[in-house]
Amino acid sequence: MYRIGVSGDTAGLWAELERITQSRGASYKVSGFDPLTRYDILLFHEKPADFHASSTNILLLNSDEPAIADVTERVKANLVISYGFNSKASITASSIDRGSCCVCVQRGFRTITGEPQERQEFTVTTGSPHLTLAAVSVGLAMNACNW
Repeated sequence: MYRIGVSGDTAGLWAELERITQSRGASYKVSGFDPLTRYDILLFHEKPADFHASSTNILLLNSDEPAIADVTERVKANLVISYGFNSKASITASSIDRGSCCVCVQRGFRTITGEPQERQEFTVTTGSPHLTLAAVSVGLAMNACNW
Protein backbone atom coordinates (compact mmCIF):
# COMPACT_ATOMS: atom_id res chain seq x y z
CA MET A 1 0.00 0.00 0.00
CA TYR A 2 1.38 3.38 -1.03
CA ARG A 3 1.26 6.28 1.41
CA ILE A 4 0.34 9.49 -0.37
CA GLY A 5 0.65 12.81 1.44
CA VAL A 6 -1.25 15.80 0.08
CA SER A 7 -0.96 19.48 0.83
CA GLY A 8 -4.19 21.02 -0.36
CA ASP A 9 -7.60 19.55 -1.16
CA THR A 10 -7.16 16.03 0.25
CA ALA A 11 -10.82 14.99 -0.15
CA GLY A 12 -11.09 16.32 -3.69
CA LEU A 13 -7.85 14.66 -4.76
CA TRP A 14 -8.81 11.34 -3.17
CA ALA A 15 -12.16 11.33 -5.00
CA GLU A 16 -10.53 12.21 -8.32
CA LEU A 17 -7.78 9.62 -7.80
CA GLU A 18 -10.40 6.95 -7.09
CA ARG A 19 -12.15 7.84 -10.33
CA ILE A 20 -8.91 7.88 -12.36
CA THR A 21 -7.51 4.59 -10.99
CA GLN A 22 -10.76 2.64 -10.56
CA SER A 23 -10.38 -1.08 -11.21
CA ARG A 24 -6.65 -0.84 -11.84
CA GLY A 25 -5.64 -2.58 -8.62
CA ALA A 26 -3.84 0.33 -6.96
CA SER A 27 -3.58 0.16 -3.19
CA TYR A 28 -2.98 3.50 -1.49
CA LYS A 29 -3.91 5.71 1.42
CA VAL A 30 -4.26 9.46 0.97
CA SER A 31 -3.74 11.72 3.96
CA GLY A 32 -3.06 15.36 4.71
CA PHE A 33 0.57 16.48 4.81
CA ASP A 34 2.49 15.65 8.00
CA PRO A 35 6.19 16.66 7.95
CA LEU A 36 7.12 13.80 10.29
CA THR A 37 5.81 11.10 7.95
CA ARG A 38 7.83 9.58 5.12
CA TYR A 39 5.52 9.22 2.14
CA ASP A 40 5.87 7.11 -0.96
CA ILE A 41 4.41 10.00 -2.94
CA LEU A 42 4.09 13.56 -1.68
CA LEU A 43 1.86 15.94 -3.65
CA PHE A 44 2.22 19.67 -3.11
CA HIS A 45 -0.98 21.01 -4.65
CA GLU A 46 -0.86 24.02 -2.30
CA LYS A 47 1.89 24.95 0.13
CA PRO A 48 0.82 24.38 3.75
CA ALA A 49 0.90 27.42 6.02
CA ASP A 50 3.30 25.81 8.49
CA PHE A 51 5.69 23.98 6.21
CA HIS A 52 8.52 21.86 7.61
CA ALA A 53 10.97 19.56 5.85
CA SER A 54 9.91 16.05 4.89
CA SER A 55 11.10 13.16 2.75
CA THR A 56 9.51 11.08 0.01
CA ASN A 57 10.27 8.78 -2.90
CA ILE A 58 8.39 10.91 -5.45
CA LEU A 59 7.59 14.60 -5.02
CA LEU A 60 4.83 16.00 -7.25
CA LEU A 61 4.74 19.79 -7.50
CA ASN A 62 1.97 22.03 -8.80
CA SER A 63 3.93 24.24 -11.20
CA ASP A 64 1.13 26.83 -11.21
CA GLU A 65 1.47 27.54 -7.48
CA PRO A 66 4.25 30.15 -7.00
CA ALA A 67 4.34 29.63 -3.23
CA ILE A 68 5.91 26.18 -3.62
CA ALA A 69 9.10 27.39 -5.28
CA ASP A 70 11.28 26.51 -2.26
CA VAL A 71 9.76 23.06 -1.63
CA THR A 72 12.48 21.19 -3.54
CA GLU A 73 15.08 22.71 -1.22
CA ARG A 74 13.22 21.51 1.89
CA VAL A 75 11.99 18.06 0.87
CA LYS A 76 14.31 15.14 0.28
CA ALA A 77 13.00 13.29 -2.76
CA ASN A 78 14.36 10.63 -5.09
CA LEU A 79 12.36 12.09 -8.00
CA VAL A 80 10.62 15.43 -8.57
CA ILE A 81 7.83 15.70 -11.14
CA SER A 82 5.95 18.91 -11.93
CA TYR A 83 2.37 19.10 -13.14
CA GLY A 84 0.09 21.97 -14.08
CA PHE A 85 -0.87 24.26 -16.92
CA ASN A 86 2.61 25.76 -17.13
CA SER A 87 4.20 24.73 -20.45
CA LYS A 88 7.38 23.68 -18.62
CA ALA A 89 5.56 21.18 -16.38
CA SER A 90 6.39 17.50 -16.87
CA ILE A 91 2.67 16.63 -16.92
CA THR A 92 0.35 19.22 -18.40
CA ALA A 93 -2.92 19.66 -20.25
CA SER A 94 -2.58 20.25 -23.97
CA SER A 95 -6.29 21.08 -24.25
CA ILE A 96 -9.45 21.27 -22.15
CA ASP A 97 -12.85 21.05 -23.79
CA ARG A 98 -16.37 20.46 -22.39
CA GLY A 99 -15.61 18.09 -19.54
CA SER A 100 -12.52 16.47 -21.00
CA CYS A 101 -8.85 17.15 -20.58
CA CYS A 102 -6.08 16.04 -22.93
CA VAL A 103 -3.14 15.20 -20.65
CA CYS A 104 0.39 15.41 -22.02
CA VAL A 105 3.34 13.68 -20.32
CA GLN A 106 6.12 15.86 -21.75
CA ARG A 107 9.06 14.06 -20.13
CA GLY A 108 9.32 10.38 -19.32
CA PHE A 109 10.15 9.24 -15.79
CA ARG A 110 10.38 6.12 -13.64
CA THR A 111 7.36 5.19 -11.55
CA ILE A 112 7.52 4.23 -7.89
CA THR A 113 7.84 0.59 -9.03
CA GLY A 114 10.79 1.50 -11.29
CA GLU A 115 8.87 1.06 -14.54
CA PRO A 116 9.31 3.65 -17.29
CA GLN A 117 6.46 6.07 -17.86
CA GLU A 118 6.96 7.24 -21.44
CA ARG A 119 5.98 10.51 -23.09
CA GLN A 120 2.34 10.26 -24.13
CA GLU A 121 -0.97 12.04 -24.60
CA PHE A 122 -4.40 10.79 -23.59
CA THR A 123 -7.83 12.21 -22.85
CA VAL A 124 -9.69 11.90 -19.54
CA THR A 125 -13.03 13.24 -18.38
CA THR A 126 -12.85 16.02 -15.83
CA GLY A 127 -14.98 18.22 -13.64
CA SER A 128 -11.96 20.09 -12.28
CA PRO A 129 -8.98 20.12 -14.67
CA HIS A 130 -6.48 21.09 -11.97
CA LEU A 131 -7.54 18.25 -9.65
CA THR A 132 -7.59 15.88 -12.61
CA LEU A 133 -3.98 16.79 -13.47
CA ALA A 134 -2.97 16.23 -9.84
CA ALA A 135 -4.76 12.85 -9.67
CA VAL A 136 -3.40 11.70 -13.04
CA SER A 137 0.11 12.66 -11.90
CA VAL A 138 -0.26 10.54 -8.75
CA GLY A 139 -1.79 7.69 -10.75
CA LEU A 140 1.03 7.74 -13.28
CA ALA A 141 3.65 7.88 -10.51
CA MET A 142 2.05 4.76 -8.95
CA ASN A 143 1.85 3.10 -12.39
CA ALA A 144 -1.89 2.78 -11.73
CA CYS A 145 -3.35 4.47 -14.78
CA ASN A 146 -2.02 3.64 -18.21
CA TRP A 147 -3.85 4.80 -21.29
